[in-house]
Amino acid sequence: RATAATGVHDASSRSHAVLILDVERRWCVAGDTDGPRARVASLTLCDLAGSETMERAHDGLKEAAGVATNLDLHHLCRVLAARASGDPHVPFRDSALTWLL
Repeated sequence: RATAATGVHDASSRSHAVLILDVERRWCVAGDTDGPRARVASLTLCDLAGSETMERAHDGLKEAAGVATNLDLHHLCRVLAARASGDPHVPFRDSALTWLL
């Protein structure tokens, strides 16, 4: 995890973290000859670096870390909007974060 001081916080997160947890449950039913049954679920947890305005956090300077963070969040919003609207094209490949998710 990368942190750095900004104009707003002393230790502001400068990185994203993603945890993907896949859980599989298997069970057998008495008298069933089809074999074990299974159910699979996937949980994705994202800790995203904070979105901060350049003026407040970086004294108006366009620092690369702040720009990259805000751009990743912008790409994530585009993906979520496309999924919610049922758009056939979802721009997952626009950033490493959305590609990973």
